[in-house]
Formats: sequence, C-alpha cells, structure tokens
Amino acid sequence: MKVNSDQAPALQEEHLLPTATLDDAWCGLSNLWEREKQLWWSRWNWLKPALIGLVLVNGLYAMVAFIPKTAQNLQGLDPLSFELTMLMVFIILFAGASTVILMQGKIAGERQSGTAAWIMSKPVTRRAFLLSKYAVLPGMLLSLVLLPFLVAIIETSAATRQMPSVLGLIGLLSVLCSVVVFFCSLTLMLGTFFKSRTPVISIGLLTVVGTTQLVAGLLSRLIVQVFVGANLWFPLIAIVCLLGSAAIAIVVAIQHFAGEEF
Repeated sequence: MKVNSDQAPALQEEHLLPTATLDDAWCGLSNLWEREKQLWWSRWNWLKPALIGLVLVNGLYAMVAFIPKTAQNLQGLDPLSFELTMLMVFIILFAGASTVILMQGKIAGERQSGTAAWIMSKPVTRRAFLLSKYAVLPGMLLSLVLLPFLVAIIETSAATRQMPSVLGLIGLLSVLCSVVVFFCSLTLMLGTFFKSRTPVISIGLLTVVGTTQLVAGLLSRLIVQVFVGANLWFPLIAIVCLLGSAAIAIVVAIQHFAGEEF
C-alpha cells in the first residue's frame, strides 16, 4: 500500500520517524529502532510466537523425553545427550523457520508496499533503515529460544532425573541464539535482493531445513563434547562461524541496498 502525503504526518507521529538531517551514515537509526521495537512489543505481538513455540517445541520434546528408550533409539548416546540433541534439532528448526517468517516482510514487504520508498524520502540513511530491523532481535530471542529452552530443561530434568551443567546449558543456548542472529541477517540480505516476499521466504526456509540436515550429525558430538568431555571449544567455534556468517550477510545487504533505486 502506497503512503500518500496526507497519511505521512500521522505515520511519522505514530511510528516516530526521524526529523533530523542527513549528517552521518547513522542518521535516523535511533528513531527507526524505536519504531521497530514498538511494533514488536505492542499488542502482545511477541507472545504469539512464544506460545506457538511452547506448544510445538515443548510438546514434541515432551513426547521424546518421556517415552521409554532402548539402546537402539538412543543411537549410542546416553539418555541426557540424546534428549538434548533432539532439543537442539527442534529449536533450530522452529526458531530458524520462525525468524525467516517474521523477518521476510521487513525489507521485501516494505519495498513492495512503498513504505521503504517513503521512509527513504526522509532524512534517513539506508544503513540506518537496515540496521533498525535488528530492534526486534532481543524479543525474538526471548520468544523463539529462551522460553522454549527453559521449559525444555525442566522437562529434561523431570524425565532423566539429571540436571545438565549450567555452563554447558549456557553454551548450547548461545549456539541457538547465534542461529537466530544468522537467519535474521540472511533474511534481511535476501530482502535487499528481491522485491517480492516469495523468494525471500522460500530460500530462507530451504536454508533452514538444509542447515538443520547438515548439522544434525554434528549436534550429538557437540552435546557429548560439552556435557561429557566438558569441552566448550566446539560450541565456541559454532558461535563464531554463525556470527561471522551473519556479519558477512548484513555487510553484503548494506552494500547492495546502497545501490538500489526507489
């Protein structure tokens, strides 16, 4: 939907669009950041993905955690390592797919509707416009990762009568948060290349499934290294790779978006 000149003042007041001048590369970031943050936290928008995660992730995980286990279905792992491996798979799939779905309209959708062009006509840099989309990231980490993860740890303790080490849990949680950051950056980058939501969400979801398939075999090694070998180097390497890839994606997005015409 195009934003006409009559609607512009109301939209500016409602969403805190900047009124500053283009003095530097970060002009407009603080106001746009506030706008994105308000859109996420208003009307309980953050609660919807959180509830879906609790039903899907924790519901499926409860079925895995509380079913009787044999040496065959444990795949050579102890019960705690097996359950934590399945937890990581569930959360990566859910959080990755949810991140793509929630972020796919942030750039492509606003370009398609004409909102991005209207905002770009104001004293706002393109870098600030892109980076402001990260304002929803803390809320997404809470809804998509932290809440399902904490509930799943309670389920794990109840099912195995074991409490995983706090340091190990922090390592796994950091990996999961890095996964969300990566898919957030990837989706924003795709939004700068495509003006339609369809290729953005299609490529994003295919990447989620493909990435999960590729790392599924490594997850059990990660769990064993953390909780049996007390080795945190493995998750640290995973975190560095994910955040490094996210940084590359957003740099590419900024460079490409800078040459786009509106």
